[in-house]
Amino acid sequence: MIDNTNQYSLQIKLVGWIPHCFVSFNDGQEKYQETEVTLPVYMELLESARIERNLQRKNERNTEHSDLMNETLYNRTLGKQDDLAEMLHDNLINEQIQRAIRLLPKVQRRRLLQYYDSGLTYEQIAAIEGCSLGSVAIAVRRAENRIKEFLKTA
Repeated sequence: MIDNTNQYSLQIKLVGWIPHCFVSFNDGQEKYQETEVTLPVYMELLESARIERNLQRKNERNTEHSDLMNETLYNRTLGKQDDLAEMLHDNLINEQIQRAIRLLPKVQRRRLLQYYDSGLTYEQIAAIEGCSLGSVAIAVRRAENRIKEFLKTA
């Protein structure tokens, strides 16, 4: 995963069958550097990148909302206005999804969030957790199915 704001990339490489975590970046002399870090440091960097990405998205939304030029205002008056009922429905769906995720078994929840929220691949999750690629794929698929079933009954 590459984070353009931090100018570093995080990756997991298998050396033999043992996962190793690396951070790579260009130093002040524009020389490529790669260093191995421990799994807790890797996970903290990954979480930091996720938080920063979310803050950047929030900032972009706020900037767009405050950038009300004449053309933007004109386009919005001609465009479809968000219906209050639609907004409430979307909020309700989001709450139900969050509730369904909280009800998942611990392993399924962790792998689902690593895959969707942190943007890790199945291979990276398997390397971090020391399990097979298939078990990660099955856990994510089962979590998705449980969430779908929860939403059908909610």
